[in-house]
Amino acid sequence: MHPLLPKILRMAKMIFLVHLLLFILIFLGSGCNMQAQETHNRQTRSEAFQELVDQVKSRRERSQAFEALVAQVALESEGKESTKNVIISTTTTAAPDPSRAESSEERPSRDAGEQASDMRLVRKEVSFDQVNQGRLMVALTFGQSQAANYGETKHSSAEHVYNYYNGTFYTAVDPLLGATGHRGSVWTRLGDKLIKQGLYDSVLFVPIAVGGSGIRSWSPDGHYGHRITDAVDGLRAYGLECTHLFWSQGSYDSWQHTPEAAEAYKASFIEMVEGIRAYGVCAPIYVSVETYSYGNSDSYMQQAQRDLVNIDAGIFSGPDSDAIDKRWDDVHFSEKGLDALASLWLAAIKEYH
Repeated sequence: MHPLLPKILRMAKMIFLVHLLLFILIFLGSGCNMQAQETHNRQTRSEAFQELVDQVKSRRERSQAFEALVAQVALESEGKESTKNVIISTTTTAAPDPSRAESSEERPSRDAGEQASDMRLVRKEVSFDQVNQGRLMVALTFGQSQAANYGETKHSSAEHVYNYYNGTFYTAVDPLLGATGHRGSVWTRLGDKLIKQGLYDSVLFVPIAVGGSGIRSWSPDGHYGHRITDAVDGLRAYGLECTHLFWSQGSYDSWQHTPEAAEAYKASFIEMVEGIRAYGVCAPIYVSVETYSYGNSDSYMQQAQRDLVNIDAGIFSGPDSDAIDKRWDDVHFSEKGLDALASLWLAAIKEYH
């Protein structure tokens, strides 16, 4: 054996071990770098995902805020003329009931004599003391367009009939503040009849109806359920409670003409009433029969609305509005129709008075 061979072998072994050690260190370092990179990538993806979630959430919130703003503007636009001593022209055209197609044509203009007879109506702000006189009726009116301001002609109530809206009291002048629509209502006419009949010394209407609304939207968790509780809270701030609730709704839910739809309507109504009672409102609820629209009525729904009457539960029979054929657009009531409907409401109230 060559005398240098052992030294060469030892050096080769050392070189091999050094390279092996370097390889191990490089491998471990690479693994750590890969793990760190993966951790970084995961963190980056997580941050990117969270940013996307935040963007979606922000867009949703902006969308919801925009929808709320649109709804608020729509409601405020109905009441923007509610400042003191506002003069309101009776020639304003109302938007049609959104639950149905538009009428093919508006009613022809009335002649000059008719227009001159009620060219302008005056709404005035009044004090709570003026309203709170003697035997006071506080009537919450809700449902869809027949309970709102979609009648043919406007009317200004005589003395002692008032309109509560957004914490303030006004003389009752169509269109009543708080409900949708820009035409006339049955309530201003009913108020006059109640006073004239001597049933009450003062009548306060709290209109919250929304044209085209279905019954489900008035449930406690429905889109318009808060309108009931908001109105009740507003009255309670003055120490007032509702004495009557007038429910006028049904044509929106009457398109199916089936027993199943009628039963669903009854279930939704009971759910709504349970929410009202749970909120501490014990006033009697009057239910109108209302299904007619454009030549069609629903016998199943009519019977369902009659079946809802339960005296022990404080649910009373309102008018049969389907029996009135005086309509200016084949949906909403003409001037004579509004007066006829007011008389039917009066008869229903007197029956249980």
